[in-house]
Amino acid sequence: DHFVMRSSGRLVLQDGVAAYLQKWFSLVELDGARQRILTPPRDTTIRVRLSTEELKQGVKPSEKLKGPIMDTIAQQEAQGCRWQVEEANFMDDVVVLHPDPSYNENCTRSYPRIAVDQYAAAAIMRGADLMAVGVIGLDYGTENDEGKRVGNVRKGEKVSIVVDIARCLSRGQDITPKDSELPLDAPFIANGEVVMSRKEIFNSSKGSGVAVRITERIYPAIAFNEIIQNSNSLFLQNLPSALVSHILNPKPGDRVYDMCSAPGGKTTHLAQLMRDEGLVVASERSKTKIKLITDLCKRLDLSIVKVLALDSTKVLQKEHKSPWNEIFRLESFDKILLDPPCSGLGLRPKYVDENTVNGLLQHASYQRKFFQGAVALLKVGGELVYSTCTMHPEENEVNVAWALETYPELELMDIDNKLKLGSAGLPNCGLTREQQNFVQRFSPTQDSPLDSNAFFIAKFRKTSPSQ
Repeated sequence: DHFVMRSSGRLVLQDGVAAYLQKWFSLVELDGARQRILTPPRDTTIRVRLSTEELKQGVKPSEKLKGPIMDTIAQQEAQGCRWQVEEANFMDDVVVLHPDPSYNENCTRSYPRIAVDQYAAAAIMRGADLMAVGVIGLDYGTENDEGKRVGNVRKGEKVSIVVDIARCLSRGQDITPKDSELPLDAPFIANGEVVMSRKEIFNSSKGSGVAVRITERIYPAIAFNEIIQNSNSLFLQNLPSALVSHILNPKPGDRVYDMCSAPGGKTTHLAQLMRDEGLVVASERSKTKIKLITDLCKRLDLSIVKVLALDSTKVLQKEHKSPWNEIFRLESFDKILLDPPCSGLGLRPKYVDENTVNGLLQHASYQRKFFQGAVALLKVGGELVYSTCTMHPEENEVNVAWALETYPELELMDIDNKLKLGSAGLPNCGLTREQQNFVQRFSPTQDSPLDSNAFFIAKFRKTSPSQ
């Protein structure tokens, strides 16, 4: 089941987007999705790397959680939030943590308010404390019978966190009883204790520190990031994202190309499934993102990933290809993952989506630019997985239909039934009924079988040489 809705309202869309999306979604479906997107996905998914020796010994993925992670879960259970640890029987390297759905039903706004932006709100709902940089305004308190201010936020006091969705406040602004800018029903997400003074919170040099330690949340979450960043065998990953690499199913010794690899989650998963044997080429345009991928490979002790600074829409152009002729030989890759930049419509939790109708269409058009290189580099008989983290059909089913028409050497493949966790593709997007059943979509609607971020997966096989 999904979480019980604790936030009022629904996702704010830009002008014209809701009407545009009703080309594919009914008003009821769209409203359901917009409400769901305000909430985080219910479950936490951890990818686990088992060594060859551990595999031989029959070590279970859940056994790798012993230590700090299980200690953290035990601490939460002592505070009243029960978690069920389940090994995903459809993926042998994934552990799913299911929280008690009735968690903190009595968590209410009980203290002076601190207003935050939507990005800080999303981090809190995923388990983080409130960083100073995310604070917008503080409750200045109320006047008592003598006209004195009482209840204003001070270091050491308890506060309630609310979200300034409409950006009513300027950073550093006090929230006073006379202010009408911040609605009284601004979404409440957590309570906590202030650990910085007001001056420290709004001092830019202190902006990266923790301003409020969260003591209770309306949705259960565990902040595993710090623990996992010190592990060479654990990685936090959304369930559909982990599913992608299993669907591509690379084997030890394969040559694999991840065309848009940042931040490296899928890249490293592919290398893990290959038992660190073969070659994974990972390309990204941004040097900052390249460092993220390289650092992650080092943390997870993976040696077969070759990270390149490259715009993969231009991988066939001579000026990009010449330094790496041996790597980018035509029809030389066994498997290719194309997970291009997308609109992110349906990522959770989120209060405001910045996509315009034109922006959504531009994303779909840009994604098509990656296919020429992908098809040319793929071996005959090789396989290509296309995935996005959006519910927008133009970026999903419509692009799949376009690729099949543009590249007759590609055929759409069915996906192993045990890896079919999402819904079938949408009609009226250019795919036959059979092809709709071959692709998977994950959409934050009431009837979606998995409570997750928006996601889409399609798998192709190359049946003949490129023309």
